[in-house]
Amino acid sequence: MRPSVDEVQDRLQWAAAYIDDEHWAQRQQRDLGFQHVRLTHLRVSHGFGVTLEVSGGHASLNDTALVSLVRQALAYRRTNGAIVELSDQIRLSVKIGEPVWARINGETSCTPEAIDLDGLAELERNGVSFASVLVPTQQVAS
Repeated sequence: MRPSVDEVQDRLQWAAAYIDDEHWAQRQQRDLGFQHVRLTHLRVSHGFGVTLEVSGGHASLNDTALVSLVRQALAYRRTNGAIVELSDQIRLSVKIGEPVWARINGETSCTPEAIDLDGLAELERNGVSFASVLVPTQQVAS
């Protein structure tokens, strides 16, 4: 059975826009100024469809480019959750519809409210870092 014109056209459009994980990560490094970005195979939880290792230079929760990286990773992998490893001591968990969580030197922080895609895009547009919206979990419970 021969594919329809629409099926061929869809496949050609997919092929023209296709990018693999390594090239995607290299583009993020270049565009966002990170020294190292890597999509990993680390499986922390079933609810997180992408994991990232990010390092070098200004890679921290204070870096506004990290918000852009996470948003773009979610879109690239078409998933609702990302785990970001900034170092052995810093891990960020972003899952759409839930608060953003961070573990920093064994201490946990989170956003007071859940974040959605629009909220993540708004942080990005306004140049707001994750560090600016995270509070220690003791303050959230109060």
